[in-house]
Amino acid sequence: MASTTTMAAYVRIVAAQGFYVDFTTPCTIESKYSGFTPDHTQELVLQEIVRDSQPAVYRGTLNGMSVVVKIIIDRDISKLRSEAKNYFVMEDLQGTVIPYCYNYLTGSIPIDGETRSSAIGCLILEDCGESVEDFFSLKLEEKKKILDGLLTMHMDGFDHTEFVEKHVVRGSQGYRITGLKHISRKHQCPWDSEHDNWNVGGYYNKNFPCKGLKMAGARMDIWKKDVDYVIASHVRIRVARNLHADFTTPCIIESRASGSTPDVTQELILQKDIQDVQSFSSVNIEADPRPQVYRGTLDGTSVVVKVVFASDKARLKLREERDNYIAMEDLQGSVIPHCYNYVIGSTPIKGQTKPSDIECLILEDCGKSVGYFPSLKLKDRMKILSKLLRMHMHGFHHDDFEGRNVVLGPHGHRIIDLERMSKHQCPLKYGHVTTKCYEDIPSCGLRSAGVAMRIWREADSHIKVLIMFVSDNLKLLPPREIMDCLIPSGIGCTSNNIKVMKRWLKQFKKEMDDTPDCNVKELVLKYQANPPHIPDICSEKQVEFKKYIPKSSRAHVRILVEKHCSVNFTNPCIVESEDESSTPNLTQELILQRNIRGSHYRGTLDGIPVIVKIKFDYDIDELKKEAKNYFAMKDLQGTVIPRCYNYFTGSTRKGEREPIDIGCLILEDCGEPLQSFYNLKPEDSIETWNKLLTMHMHGFHHSYFVERNVVRGPHGHRIVNLGDISKRQCPWERNIICEDRSEDFPCESLKLAGHHLCIWEKADSHIKVLIMFVGDDLELLPSRGIMDCLIPSGLGCTAKNVELIKGWLKEFKKELDSNPDCNVNELIAKYQANLLQNTQRNLLTRD
Repeated sequence: MASTTTMAAYVRIVAAQGFYVDFTTPCTIESKYSGFTPDHTQELVLQEIVRDSQPAVYRGTLNGMSVVVKIIIDRDISKLRSEAKNYFVMEDLQGTVIPYCYNYLTGSIPIDGETRSSAIGCLILEDCGESVEDFFSLKLEEKKKILDGLLTMHMDGFDHTEFVEKHVVRGSQGYRITGLKHISRKHQCPWDSEHDNWNVGGYYNKNFPCKGLKMAGARMDIWKKDVDYVIASHVRIRVARNLHADFTTPCIIESRASGSTPDVTQELILQKDIQDVQSFSSVNIEADPRPQVYRGTLDGTSVVVKVVFASDKARLKLREERDNYIAMEDLQGSVIPHCYNYVIGSTPIKGQTKPSDIECLILEDCGKSVGYFPSLKLKDRMKILSKLLRMHMHGFHHDDFEGRNVVLGPHGHRIIDLERMSKHQCPLKYGHVTTKCYEDIPSCGLRSAGVAMRIWREADSHIKVLIMFVSDNLKLLPPREIMDCLIPSGIGCTSNNIKVMKRWLKQFKKEMDDTPDCNVKELVLKYQANPPHIPDICSEKQVEFKKYIPKSSRAHVRILVEKHCSVNFTNPCIVESEDESSTPNLTQELILQRNIRGSHYRGTLDGIPVIVKIKFDYDIDELKKEAKNYFAMKDLQGTVIPRCYNYFTGSTRKGEREPIDIGCLILEDCGEPLQSFYNLKPEDSIETWNKLLTMHMHGFHHSYFVERNVVRGPHGHRIVNLGDISKRQCPWERNIICEDRSEDFPCESLKLAGHHLCIWEKADSHIKVLIMFVGDDLELLPSRGIMDCLIPSGLGCTAKNVELIKGWLKEFKKELDSNPDCNVNELIAKYQANLLQNTQRNLLTRD
């Protein structure tokens, strides 16, 4: 090693008299460095604890020489070993840039209160003095010396990734950089070593060649900031008249922000307490270390201010947040708020005899919290995820990403509350195929954020999220509603696909810009007809494009409310059609007249009676699902289910809240819900059951068939409330014999529906149900009153019987139509006699 101190093979650890450690001493541990002196033991005396952390940091002596010692028990020994290796590979810098490393040793020792021994790791370093408390208290020439030391590290290929005050110590020999577990090796610094002028006191250069050195210099306030706002050297705090505060104002405190302008004082007026926490008083300053948060103005600019008082824990947390704002300076004003200043000082506290320390973090006011993520529009949630991804790409992970920590203002969304941030090497790579929307995303943080915001279950594809919302060249791409139609579903999310699609989209944008009068819809169709070669296709998905509908040409509905009808949203409001087949540029008037129940209303659409379902925020998902079911069962509208006139979405307000999403499903008014299935006439029960059977034959199953989901009006019965619809292959077969119409029925849900409708009790025979109500040829048969007399009881329900009886009934209908003046009763009696003869000759199968 660089030190001339002898490196012993063993070290005997003892605790100074009166000093307690939580492991048994004395104990002897063994060196893990090569080059130690064999059979030589030194004595390490621990005298005081510097920091109770993992590892714990002590001061002591090694054979009488002052040292700093890092000790870790059992867990995380590997981290201490990693730091020791960094000292070893940076041997040439020891004693000048970093402390000397005297030894690294391990062993096994007893722990007080435990029966088994534990592993111990011990790193012994030169004692180079105390940590710098605040970079801002240093002179410029001292800051330059520290930066020179960092540059020397960089030139040797080492980058310190956590350069903060506690990792710079000062003693009689000058400054040394510590905390070497945060070292990135093989750093290729772009700094030109011939440039030795740091431009100290000059303007901060955003094009500084090395990001690590740039951030270190900015953190130490070496340069002025070339920003569009003033960073004052002092701030005078006042409190608005209607705001109560437990500290005395006005008070003047001093800036600790980089780039502050000397001899400039700004006025900070605290106007409103925006966090519901206890007041800071003499009783609870230590008990409640959370900051007090205010809205106010800084020389007239709207700001949010975080204030802490005497609590060391609170000040430490606020300084950590300040450090995170400094570290993410490139993201200020786009991903996170601008940090205008950080000021410290002292002020009298009401009820206390002596002044208290006060520290304030002054931030840009970027609006109010978005609250519940799923209440946001999908495009807004994607924008937020994009900002979170940019944060990840800059090496930071937000450890408390929730709706309350995202705000929305005139300039868009910002992520706030940066107190709980961690350094992060994002594992997101674009070179993998994502066939599912989110399970394969390698970044757990981004995956969880997308789940919390319900992005993956609503977005068409993962690749759309990455292309449409995550990029530095979005200005070169078409509008998102066009990209949504040009990026097909069913393609893998790979780097090759993204490159191909972005190149194609840029080509579209260029052609659209070059011909501003072009028909955009025709241009989209042209590109959809000639897509690029897609390198990676998801084999289990079909590659298809969305239909492009220009927003300006979509149908709209203007919602009005009659005086006596109460609603909880602002009206009138205009919503936009989600149906691709809606009439372009048409605006209709929807008048809500009466609330039926909950979100159901009766009203009129341009004078036509309708039923309207309205949902807000995250409940819109349910309504959208029901609308899709109506569109999927289009062939059944007007006969089995109500006509669906349209599904609309938009935004409106509820009271003083921010605008919220609204969904509106407009349906044909088909009457009132049934009160009881039991009170229906047999023909009504069978008609209703037949409609359910028709739904089954089309592959749809109603999961909640009850009275209130069947309505009756002038045009018969209709099945409603289609939110609980599932696709199903009905097991119904026409060639089975149902001797017991309940037990042997092949479809469990149809059998159960027939039981609820009391069909099996009211109908003379099962075969009557099939012939009189089921089939595409009912118009070729006589009326149901006549069929009820012509189909006898006691016949087996077989395919042969159904075929024979239907042929016979069609013959009756033909004879009746050809002789309109005949005696119907005599004709019925004639056919009944003939049927009886056929039955006796066993042409028909009996039960």
